[in-house]
Amino acid sequence: MWGLVLISAALAELPAPDYRASLLDRIEHETDRLLENGEPEQALAHIREFRAEVADDPRLAYEEALVLRHLDRTGEAAKLLVVVLNEDPTLAAAWYDLGEIHLSKNALKKAKEAFNQAAALTENHPQGWAGPYRLAEIAGFQEDSEAFAGHLQEALRRGFSFQRTVAGDPRWSQFLENPALAAILRQLTTVYGEEEVLESWSVPAPEIP
Repeated sequence: MWGLVLISAALAELPAPDYRASLLDRIEHETDRLLENGEPEQALAHIREFRAEVADDPRLAYEEALVLRHLDRTGEAAKLLVVVLNEDPTLAAAWYDLGEIHLSKNALKKAKEAFNQAAALTENHPQGWAGPYRLAEIAGFQEDSEAFAGHLQEALRRGFSFQRTVAGDPRWSQFLENPALAAILRQLTTVYGEEEVLESWSVPAPEIP
C-alpha cells in the first residue's frame, strides 16, 4: 500500500509524459509477470489496485481485460474492452481481443466489425496480418469466397504464414470441403511455398479392419 502511495505522490509531482509512460509500462510488465508465474488473481488485484489508488489509463484497463480473459471471465472482459475503446478507439489490440471474444461466441457480425477496426489500425504493425487473417477466417465460415481470397491476400502481404498460424487447425480443414475456398487455398499455399499445410488439414481415411 505504501508503495502505491509513494508512486501516486511521485506521479503528482512529475507529470511529464515520459515519466507517466514509463510508469504505465512498469505496471503492465509487473502484471504480465504475475500472469506468467501462474498468479492471475494476484495480477488482477495488482492492476485494479493501481487503477483505483494511483492512476488510470485505457492501457491499464486493457491490461485488466487481458487478465480477466486469462481467468475465463470473458463477459467482464468484453464489457471492459468496450469501455476502453470508448475512451481510446485507436487501441488496435483492444479491438482485436474484442473480436476474438465475439468470434468465440460465434457472433460473426460483431467479430467482423472489431477485426475490421483492428486491421485498419495495424497496416504497418509487425503483427498487422492478424486482423485480415481473422477476417479471412470469418469469410470462410460464411462461405464468402471473394472476401476470403481478399483478406487472405492482405494477410499474406502483411506477413501471415499458413505454417506458423493455421497448420493443423481443424477449423480450416472445413474450408477444403468448399470447392471455391479449397481452390483459393491451393493457389495461395502453392504461390507462397506452403503446400504441405494442406496435408495437415486432410483427414486420413479410416483403416479397413
